[in-house]
Amino acid sequence: SLLEAINIVQNAKLIIGNETGLTHLGYLSGIPTVCFLGGGHFGRFLPWKDFNSLVVPVYWDNTDCFQCKWMCEFVDLSKKETPPCIYNINETKALEAIEKLNEKYKIFS
Repeated sequence: SLLEAINIVQNAKLIIGNETGLTHLGYLSGIPTVCFLGGGHFGRFLPWKDFNSLVVPVYWDNTDCFQCKWMCEFVDLSKKETPPCIYNINETKALEAIEKLNEKYKIFS
């Protein structure tokens, strides 16, 4: 339920998610958050202009095709193919984001 999700997020040491309500809730609850961002609506919901160090966005470096509104010209979404802006987010970037938050907030100490 929504109340259970809120309770879990508010008691977490770290939130890892995509650009959803639970990621926003993590930020608003003061929980260090790693957020995976695709390019479809990049900048509309996240990342915010006034991002602080509590949320680390993780996204593909090649932003040429961002703002496509999920009408990706590189894949056939009707066949559930993954857009390159999602597919090319790698584990190295994710681990770097987690480490950055851990250094600042001592999550794993």
